[in-house]
Amino acid sequence: MIALLFAGLALAAAPTLVEARPVRFQQAHLFQWSAPPRPVQEGVVLVLGVDPEQARPRQGPHPVLYVGDTPAERLSWSSTAPTLVVFAPGPVDLASTPVFWGDERLPEQVDAAHGRAQRARAEAEGARPFTAEQLRAATGAPLLVDDSASLYEAVAPIVDRVAPLPAP
Repeated sequence: MIALLFAGLALAAAPTLVEARPVRFQQAHLFQWSAPPRPVQEGVVLVLGVDPEQARPRQGPHPVLYVGDTPAERLSWSSTAPTLVVFAPGPVDLASTPVFWGDERLPEQVDAAHGRAQRARAEAEGARPFTAEQLRAATGAPLLVDDSASLYEAVAPIVDRVAPLPAP
């Protein structure tokens, strides 16, 4: 993939949209992937085409995937899959919200000010929302789930299909 120079860091090209599924919770989901943690009632599950090296799980600071100003919650953990499954708390208007890689850090350390700064820098470097055509082609049926555990259960078949863990 083509690398972009972003504030002194070489970051992979923007993720591509494979699938988007709006989500609504019956009971609030505690979103802990930014500071401070907060309960959310809705969001979107995204399947994104990514550079596997950029998305490789790490123990420690790593490139943060943002949906707008907010880090995305990782739902898949393959180190080799060219796709990544994430949850973005909502409401999320993907027609006006870019999805991009930011600087290296722990997502739970990203506060609102840092998220806004990362978005401004990414947009200055050319990050753009998905097109209406991309959204039409990728948007699937909404998921209505009871709670966090129900979300993870509902997403498991998607992860198995697009980003399975490598066989031992």
